[in-house]
Amino acid sequence: MDLTDVYQLVQPSIIAFTPKYVPKGMPEDFPPIFGTGFIIADGLIATNDHVVQAFANVPRPKGTPLGDWGVIAWLFHFLPKEGMAQIPLHVVGVLRVTIEVKGHYYGSKRPDLAFVHVKATGLPALRIAEAPHLEPGVQVATAGFTMGTDALRAPGWIHQLTPTLQTGIISAVLPFPCESPHAVMLNIMTRGGASGSPVFSVDEPEAVGVLYGGLIDHHTLPGTKSHYRVPTNFSYFVPAHYLKKTLEGIDKIPDLKLEPATPSLEHILATYERKVHAPENRTRQPTHEVVEIVAEPKINVVADVVRIDPTKKS
Repeated sequence: MDLTDVYQLVQPSIIAFTPKYVPKGMPEDFPPIFGTGFIIADGLIATNDHVVQAFANVPRPKGTPLGDWGVIAWLFHFLPKEGMAQIPLHVVGVLRVTIEVKGHYYGSKRPDLAFVHVKATGLPALRIAEAPHLEPGVQVATAGFTMGTDALRAPGWIHQLTPTLQTGIISAVLPFPCESPHAVMLNIMTRGGASGSPVFSVDEPEAVGVLYGGLIDHHTLPGTKSHYRVPTNFSYFVPAHYLKKTLEGIDKIPDLKLEPATPSLEHILATYERKVHAPENRTRQPTHEVVEIVAEPKINVVADVVRIDPTKKS
């Protein structure tokens, strides 16, 4: 299986986190993406701890119910001959991860890993690697919403509705190659919005980790005390063994049990109202019952060729 085949199976699991309530004055074509995640089971999305901590900072209008997290997990689902469906999965809870250390340990006290609970079944989950090959030189890939909505609307309007794929190699295993590394470095630059992206094998559709941050170079302006930070071409990810260990105990959490009436992705697509339009005409505040579809482009190119006279000024 090559990377093209692998990515076709990985991409449907990737989601984007945005505020549910967008303040007036901000672009209405798509809300600001502040993190990425990926589906690992029905109702369960893996991401970073610092991403779920950012949930506390999203806008919440006065009178917002206590159970409303004010965050949407957007699932992008391609519908042949229709377009890209933007399906809002409404967040109903988060899970943070703690670890018990036995023996020598060189990582942070809390891995940058968390889970987001949404009420939906039949979701396209990404398999977690059982025994990933984590050695320097191994090729890996990652995909997410690097630079957030800024990348999707780079020319000033929405012109992209997919994650961005990047490839690289494992540059280092931390603290050194072993059974339970606390982190892995790869030679891929990451930017805001990519946090929580899956890192996956280039020949198997399975996650080997969760991207969580980049290596930053710190500088001081000559002759001053002013500091500035420069991103490098290196990033880190939480290795898959943290995911596997956490998932072993998740089944025991009663709040994560999905009710029989929980809607499936198939049910959502079959019964919810569909609105087909261009990106700039989307609904400002998403609802449970609406699936917005950005229409598949149909282009009839008519080109005019104009001869330029070099002797005349334009």
